[in-house]
Amino acid sequence: MKDKYHVELQGYEEESVEIEPTIKDKFKLKSPSWDIGITKQDLINIKLMIEEILEHE
Repeated sequence: MKDKYHVELQGYEEESVEIEPTIKDKFKLKSPSWDIGITKQDLINIKLMIEEILEHE
């Protein structure tokens, strides 16, 4: 398993949310700024990435 995963955000080509698995079923989410707009599709993409990480544990 990789240490960190990235999900690109719509409308922010150079920005991404970093997902870092910690202990079982726990994750750290890091964004470039908490003041940026997050779309529904961004949230779905983050959810899908977390599910993919859990499948590969």
